[in-house]
Amino acid sequence: KVQAPPHARACGPAGSRARRAGRMLRRLALLACVLRCCRPSLSARHVGQAPITADLGGRGPEREDAEGLPQQLFAGPGTVRVMQWNVLAPSLAQGQERPITANETLEQYRSLPLSWPGGMHRFRVPEAEPDGTVPRAANHYMFRATKADLAWSRRKGKILDALSRAFGEQYGVDFVCVQEIEHAFFFEVIEVLSEQRVTKEDRSSLGRHGRMHTTANSGNAIEGLFYQKRGRYARDGCAIFWNNEKWRLLRPWGVRLMQDQVMVALMGRFVLRTDPAKEIVVATTHLKSGFTGAMEERRLEQAQALYDGVLKKFCADSNKNKLNSVPLILAADLNSPCRPWYSTATRGEAMEAEEEGGGPVEAAQSFEDANVVLEGPIQPSVVSFLEGAAGFQNACKVAGPAGGSYPLYTSWTGRQDREVKAVLDYIFVKHEQLGDGAGQDAGGAGPELRTAFEFFDFTSERAFQKFAEARLERLPNADHPSDHVALVASIACWPDA
Repeated sequence: KVQAPPHARACGPAGSRARRAGRMLRRLALLACVLRCCRPSLSARHVGQAPITADLGGRGPEREDAEGLPQQLFAGPGTVRVMQWNVLAPSLAQGQERPITANETLEQYRSLPLSWPGGMHRFRVPEAEPDGTVPRAANHYMFRATKADLAWSRRKGKILDALSRAFGEQYGVDFVCVQEIEHAFFFEVIEVLSEQRVTKEDRSSLGRHGRMHTTANSGNAIEGLFYQKRGRYARDGCAIFWNNEKWRLLRPWGVRLMQDQVMVALMGRFVLRTDPAKEIVVATTHLKSGFTGAMEERRLEQAQALYDGVLKKFCADSNKNKLNSVPLILAADLNSPCRPWYSTATRGEAMEAEEEGGGPVEAAQSFEDANVVLEGPIQPSVVSFLEGAAGFQNACKVAGPAGGSYPLYTSWTGRQDREVKAVLDYIFVKHEQLGDGAGQDAGGAGPELRTAFEFFDFTSERAFQKFAEARLERLPNADHPSDHVALVASIACWPDA
C-alpha cells in the first residue's frame, strides 16, 4: 500500500473528514461486492440448473440424481405455491474449531445406524444432579460443523441465493415463510430480491407496528413482513415474503402466542391482483424446541393459543365471522414430530467397549442393547390437534401405500453430544371447499385436497436423505446452511378455478 509522505498527509478537521469519507467508500465497495455475489441468481434465475444431488454434494448441471427429476408441480389460476424454511439464526449457529474428521468422538457418530428411525439420541447417558435434574452438557448447542462453515458471512450468501431462486422461474413460489430470521437480514433479503437498496430512512418510513415491520406498498417486486420474538435477548423472529406482482397485502398481524413466552405468530391476508374475489390468509410461527414430553405439552398449549386465540380471531375479523370462507395456509417450524418418538442414549458399558477398541454396536447383541431409553414413546400431540380439532390438512404429502403421508424427516441435526432426526417443518391448509375433516363446522369433507410437494434443491426425498446420510455432520454442513431443509408445496386452493 503506497502512502503519501507524512508532511503531505491531511491533518485537522479536513483530514478527519477525508478519512471518514474513505472509510465510507470502502464500506460501500464491500456492500457492492456482496450484492454482486448474490445478484446473478436474480438475472439468470438458474433456469434448468440441476438441484443438489446426494453424491455430488453441491449444485451442477453435469450430474443428475439416480432417483430422477422432481415431480412436475402443477400450476394454474387456483394454485398457490408456498415455501417453508427455518434458516438457522446466526446467534444459534455455533460450530466447533476442528473438522469432524479430527474429532475424538468420530466413532460415536458412526455407531448410530442410518436406519435409526429418529427422535433424539445422546451419545452418553446424562448424569443427574443430586436433586434429580439433568444439567445440559457444555456442547449442548454446538453443531458438528466447523465455525468456518457456519460463519454468517458464508451462510448468508447461500440463503440469499436460495430465496432468490425460490421466486425465480425454476420454483415460482408465491409465498416464502421463514423462521429464525433477524431484523437486519430481513431488509437484506428485500434488497437482494427486489434489486433495490433499502436505506435507513426507508426502514424508518416503512410500516412498523411495535416489533412488526413491513415493506408493503414500497413498490418492490418482492415484499415482506417481519415480526420479532418478544424475549429480552431474542434477536430473531418470523417473516413472510411474497410476490407483490401477483398478490397484494390487505392486512398484516403479528402477535405473541402466550404472554409468558417469547414465541410469536405472523400472518397476512392477501388478495390476488388479477382476481379480487380470491383472497387468502398465510400464517407462520415457530414453536418451542425440546424433545421431551413436557416440551410437547408446552407446544400443544402454544398451538391451541395460535388457532383458538389468534387464527380464529384474525380470520373471523376479516371474514365477517366466517372462519373458512378463504383458504388458510400455515407454514411453520412446529418443533414437534408427526410420529411417536423416543429419547435415547448410548449405554455407559457400550462407551467403555468403544474406548477399548470396539464399537458399541459390536460390543452388544443389537443396537437396542447398546442403548437406553430415557423417555418415550412420546405422542405427537401438536400435529394431532392441528389435523383433528383444528381441521388442517397436510400439504406436504409424499407418495406411499396409504395415498401419501409425511416425509421421514425434515431435519437431521448433528450436534456434538446428540442427534435429532424428525419431521419438524410443515405446510398445512384449511378451507371449507377442501373439507376440514373433524374440524369442519358444516360436517362432511369437501373435495380431496390436491397438492404436490418437494424438497427445495433436491430431486427427491431419497436424494435429500442420501445427502444427510453421507455427512457425519448431518445438518448443517459446509454445503447446506441450515439444520432444516426447505419445503415447497403447490396447493390447489380453488379447485374449480
